[in-house]
Amino acid sequence: RLTELPFHIGRLTCLEELDITNNKITALPFEIGKLKNLKRPLFRGNNFQGVPANLMRGGDEAVFAFWRAMVDSKKSRVFDISNTGMVDLPNQLGSMTWLLELNLAHNQLIRLSSEVAHLHSVRNLNLSHNRIGVLPPEIGRMCELRSLDIRGNNIRSLPLELGFCTVLRELLYDQKIMTMPSKFIFDLGITALGVYLRRMHEANEKSRLALTGMGLINIPREVLSMNYLEDLALDKNKISDLEKDLVNFDSLTALSCSMNAVQNLDLLLGDVRKPPWDKQRLSSLSSLKLRGNQIKVIPEEITRLKALRMLMLDGNLLEELPDAVGHLANLELITVAKNQIVTIPHSLSNLE
Repeated sequence: RLTELPFHIGRLTCLEELDITNNKITALPFEIGKLKNLKRPLFRGNNFQGVPANLMRGGDEAVFAFWRAMVDSKKSRVFDISNTGMVDLPNQLGSMTWLLELNLAHNQLIRLSSEVAHLHSVRNLNLSHNRIGVLPPEIGRMCELRSLDIRGNNIRSLPLELGFCTVLRELLYDQKIMTMPSKFIFDLGITALGVYLRRMHEANEKSRLALTGMGLINIPREVLSMNYLEDLALDKNKISDLEKDLVNFDSLTALSCSMNAVQNLDLLLGDVRKPPWDKQRLSSLSSLKLRGNQIKVIPEEITRLKALRMLMLDGNLLEELPDAVGHLANLELITVAKNQIVTIPHSLSNLE
């Protein structure tokens, strides 16, 4: 009842017949593909994992040919096992570090093993038309990946780690089912997508997200769910609206959205008897930078930002400041240059 074969078997280069029937072997050693003279492989009665279903039905010769193909791929640096009915990946795949191209298309794979992290040299990876639902985060270690095809699966979101594949130039995916990132992030191009994913990944570790100069037209919905952020920088984009969901960022200490097209601060409006303002919101926000926008009015509700110390509003369309600004007890700095303000409210004299 053998459970494995020794890798030394590859040294038996003159071997013509190998009978391992009716054992408990789950994987053949990679070296078995070196047996060039093997004419009669007898493998039945085992439980090989990772061998394509179609090849198993083809008999022992087909199974042996599959392992030999893995050895031969060392020369071509291409491994094509598409259209084989494969359900699981070969256990040896992670050791095939010489590969430049890996084609797993049109199979029955339900997951991609984390072993792909070892395939540092793979440039083209085709996973199309399988049953994969999630890409493993380890895919981010495939540092030479240039082309990735995930069409025809059930992949609805990209792992943030994919952003570390910095030479990726082609991503083929199903637009209709992809939910993360937001669609308009994909529209920015593959390079911007990579930058976005990297910055999102870093934000999970540092609680600081900087999406400066990315051409954003609004704040992505996945960003609006990151209410643990302490610092959010959205400068130099094309954002016209500060989403009301931002009021739920109770840990946020700094918000910068300068050089955009923001027209109002309506996110501060709302009945204090109703959510979200029935509770203290944005209670930690001490710095708000909105320079170079199109804001015409600062609402009286600015006083809800009780921790505010710095308010920068240069280069907007303001004609006046509300008296409420002077009642921000912690305010230390306010800048309003390059607006249309004629008079400064007397309440600002209350500031120390």
